[in-house]
Amino acid sequence: MQINKLHLYQFKSYENCALEFNAKNVLIVGANGSGKSNILDAIHTLSYTKSYFSKADAHCIHHGKEGYSISAEIEKQDKVYRLLCNSQKGKKKVLKLNDKPYDKLVEHIGEFPAVIVSPHDQDLINDSADIRRRYFDSLISTFDSKYLYDLVDYQNVLAQRNAYLKILSQNEGKMSDLKSFDLIMARLGTDLYNKRAEFVTKFHPTLNEIHEQLSSEQVGIDIEYQSQLATADFHTLLENNLQNDLRLKHTSVGIHRDDFVMRRQGHI
Repeated sequence: MQINKLHLYQFKSYENCALEFNAKNVLIVGANGSGKSNILDAIHTLSYTKSYFSKADAHCIHHGKEGYSISAEIEKQDKVYRLLCNSQKGKKKVLKLNDKPYDKLVEHIGEFPAVIVSPHDQDLINDSADIRRRYFDSLISTFDSKYLYDLVDYQNVLAQRNAYLKILSQNEGKMSDLKSFDLIMARLGTDLYNKRAEFVTKFHPTLNEIHEQLSSEQVGIDIEYQSQLATADFHTLLENNLQNDLRLKHTSVGIHRDDFVMRRQGHI
């Protein structure tokens, strides 16, 4: 896959920038603050529909403007594709492939995968479990679209269950209605758990192989996938923690609590 053309309009530090690349390997050189990372972030946005560095899309809009657009011409397997991402304040983001808009942005994930390396990668080791979950979820979603759809559905049902727990804590609503959320969460969560566990098993030897090539060391890297589902099925976890969830007014068990712990020579 090769990017032939890239156009940034009102994206971050760029008001209007058109680039052409005539080689597979491209080195971007510039002073600090000149916008090198913003070019890479634009590519990431086209690949994953969102910025790598900015949590809110509004932060990607050039100062004083109402929106941005990023377009690219990408060559993949001897075919040329045109990508356009347009984001305007107060409006739904639009992503088009060959002038045809996607119905849902998640449909695009995995079509043009990209890997970005940044100093923030050390957060995978030093930061919270939430950072690691997002990283592995993004990685798995790149080649498994069903995983991504199930993950989005799980997060939606989780939010609905948490909202209903607050209603029940006020002595309103019906406990039987909560069970409907539990059934859906258990089904989605179990499938996601199994896919995460399968991925870690397959990914582990590849990680060690690459680590050995880069470091010339025989020391292995271990990844331990930690999940409450390793000791009990999802239904049992929800039932056993119902009173705790009612007290806390949120769901305290599930795959949204999982972690991926990485060790080198047995040390985190």
